[in-house]
This record gives sequence, structure tokens and C-alpha cells, in this order.
Amino acid sequence: VIPIAQSLPRAEHPPQAVASLAADQISVELATTRKEKEKVYRFRYQVYVEEMGKILSSADHRRRLVIDAEDAAERCLLFYARTGNEVIGTMRLHIGRANDFLPYLRDNMAFDRFESFPARIPENLISYTSKTMVDPRYRRSQAFYLLSATLYDTLRKMDCPFNFTVGAPYMVALYEQLGHRRYRLGGGGRVAA
Repeated sequence: VIPIAQSLPRAEHPPQAVASLAADQISVELATTRKEKEKVYRFRYQVYVEEMGKILSSADHRRRLVIDAEDAAERCLLFYARTGNEVIGTMRLHIGRANDFLPYLRDNMAFDRFESFPARIPENLISYTSKTMVDPRYRRSQAFYLLSATLYDTLRKMDCPFNFTVGAPYMVALYEQLGHRRYRLGGGGRVAA
């Protein structure tokens, strides 16, 4: 049996990079409607399955969507960058206390270590960023940085001092430039920032 993601056609030619796209040509929005969210889930599918060839249990190949249980979490914010009507990037943000996160995430990230941080932090909020991606044609544009600035602004407004993410080793330096710090998790060698 061939896994379905392996039998899907991949792009024959890599997409051409877009010449410099000015920051004022990109807007970052919060997906609130079902239609907006489906555009983001479809964009994830394009990047993860069609471009990167990932095999994901959360991929809906019939509808060409990538959606998972974390998308339904109560304090999940789904940001997306667009130019015109085209989604060109996305970033998912979860905000809450340690026990508000799904158990596998809470345990793997050891969020409980941050619950007793000094009382001056309202509600002991922490956040986790995931599903961050930009269309390959726009990876040299300001899309990623505008998404990151929106994330930062949102966390500041909510008095949330901690943001965690997990990424491929080649992405760590980029996240460190944005202010993240390495946080080594026990035993597995995984690095969170």
C-alpha cells in the first residue's frame, strides 16, 4: 500500500520567487470566519503536502486541507498574511495556562515549569506558536516578519511573557534573531524556543 501523500503529484517546477514585495502590499489578518480559516487550512496543505511532500495524519486529501485538534482549541488565534485575495503565509498562536494546552504539547514542552513564574504575570499566561509558513514565492518578502510582529504585538497586549515554538534545526537561528531562546527538552534532544 502506498501512502496517499506519496502518490500525490508534486509541483513539476519550483515556483518563481516574487521580486521584492513592499511591506505595504502585505496585510496580516486574524482568521475569524469559516471561509478565512479554510483558506488557511488549504494554504497549509499546499505548503506541507504539495511543496514539502510531508505525510501528515491531519491532511484531508479529498478537500486539500491540513487541520488538526489544536485548531479547535479555545484560545487559538490563526493569523494569515495576504496580498490581494491570496494567502501567502500563516502562523497559529495558542495562549493560555499550562493546563489549557493539549496534554501531549503540555508534557513535551514542560509548560508546568512556567506556571509558578512571579505573580506579576497576569494569569500565568504562556503561548505556543505553530504552523508557521510562508509561500515559497514570498519567502524573501516581509511576510514572515509581519506575521512575527503581529504575534509580538498580540502577546504584549495580553501580557503574555512566554512564547514557545518548535522548529527544524535550520530555523533556530532565525527565531533567535526574533528574541527566542533555546530551551532544551529532557532526553529527546529537541529544542524549543
